[in-house]
Amino acid sequence: MSPWYVKLFLPLLKNETPPEELKTADIQCIFAASYAAKDCHSLVEATKQVLSRAIRIKSELFPKAHLIFASCSHAFPGSGEAELRLKSELCRSASVDYLEAGSIINSVTELEACRDLLKQRSVLPERILVVTCELHSRREYLLAQKIFPDSKVFVTCVSHTFELEPWHPMPSMRTWPRLLLSQVCGYAAFQAMSWGIYFLGQTS
Repeated sequence: MSPWYVKLFLPLLKNETPPEELKTADIQCIFAASYAAKDCHSLVEATKQVLSRAIRIKSELFPKAHLIFASCSHAFPGSGEAELRLKSELCRSASVDYLEAGSIINSVTELEACRDLLKQRSVLPERILVVTCELHSRREYLLAQKIFPDSKVFVTCVSHTFELEPWHPMPSMRTWPRLLLSQVCGYAAFQAMSWGIYFLGQTS
C-alpha cells in the first residue's frame, strides 16, 4: 500500500493506453523498462513485474512483436550482468524470444540503446509499446516520443506500489517522498525535452 498523498500525483505522472485500444494496436515492438536488480540473485520487484507483463502481452496479443530491454549498470558493481542474467531466465522459462540492448545508466540511454539495436537489425517499428510502472509512465511516454519520432507510442503500466523498495540499490526509490520528488522532477525534465530542451532530459 502507498500513502494517500501518492495517489494525488497519479493524474500528473500516469499515462496509460486504454486496454481496448491496446488490444487492436498491432504492436511491433515491446519495450520493458528496467528498475535494476536487487543483487546477483534477485530482481527489483518492479523489474520483474514489468518484464512479466511484457512477456504476457507478447505471448497473448502480439507474438510477432520484438521484446526488447536493457539492464541498469550503475545500481552496484556487476548489476548490469546480474539483471541481464535474471531477465534472460524469465524469458527462457516463458519460451519467449527477446533482444538485449546492453547496459544503460538512465531512461534516456535505455531507450536510445533499444532504438540503436533495432536500427542495426533494420527494424523500424511503426507502433511500440512501453511497459513501465505508473509513476514513471508519463515521462517514459514523452521520452519514447522523442527517441522514436516516427513511431506511435502506447503505454501499459504495473502498479506504482512495486516502485518503492526500502532496500532498492538507488536511494531515490527507497521512500515515497524521494520517489515522488524524483518522478516530478523527471517528468518536468522530459516535458522540457519534448519542447526541444534536450539537455534537461539527461537525468534518470
